[in-house]
Amino acid sequence: MKILIIDDSNFQRNQIKHILEKNGYETLEARDGEHGLQIIEEEQPDCIICDLLMPKMDGFEFLKILHDKKNQIPIMIISSNIQAPAKKICLMHGAKAFLNKPIVKETLLLQLKDILGSKGSL
Repeated sequence: MKILIIDDSNFQRNQIKHILEKNGYETLEARDGEHGLQIIEEEQPDCIICDLLMPKMDGFEFLKILHDKKNQIPIMIISSNIQAPAKKICLMHGAKAFLNKPIVKETLLLQLKDILGSKGSL
């Protein structure tokens, strides 16, 4: 299972990467949505974990582009403050799950298993 982590914060990417790799997932990393789109083309991840607020291309624009391309890769949004209007926009553009920062290991792993279904079982 290959998970793409998109976040402009090195600290956040490393924290999520550490949790995922300790639990058997392979990880890919991108610093913003633009970089994430490149990696998706090259690597075809099984799931994407994406921050909302980033430079160059934020999570909203990233979601919209993938939605317009009829993306089938499940996307989990992470943010320090997911309010109802932002969540609604994300759902309209294909997000499957939401997590608040700071990331809680157990919640992250449960959400991944939930959105990946039987594919997420390691």
